[in-house]
Amino acid sequence: MKNDIIYQELFRIPLCCIVPDTHPYADRTELAKEELYLENIVVCNSYAVPFKAAEMQNRIAQHIPPESIYICDNLQALLTLVRAGYGCSILPRMHFISSDIRIIPITGNEPLSYGIFYRKNAVNPLLKKFISIMTTTSFQ
Repeated sequence: MKNDIIYQELFRIPLCCIVPDTHPYADRTELAKEELYLENIVVCNSYAVPFKAAEMQNRIAQHIPPESIYICDNLQALLTLVRAGYGCSILPRMHFISSDIRIIPITGNEPLSYGIFYRKNAVNPLLKKFISIMTTTSFQ
């Protein structure tokens, strides 16, 4: 809590490597980020990618030759490049990715916190109802 602002964590999501379902890593249950130093990587500079995921994409890209890095500017392009087999990428675990992409948790990383910020003394009944719904129905 900072001043009268409250952060209510709703859930935590691990960072994952996403690969096409034909990739040799597709059946793995987890990966170390160092294993990705031998792979092509797709890096996205969009605001749609959380900072921690973009930071890890860039840290991995520092260990990869420039010709093995594909840069795009939105999440849809990233997913298309991964599906087409151009490389893997790092994103928070997502449940809307289709079956042609595999999601593999990366070991040794703190999960990302997702939640809501609101004022402690919020008086709007609609906002209070929204906060109540979010805190009771979030998947933790």
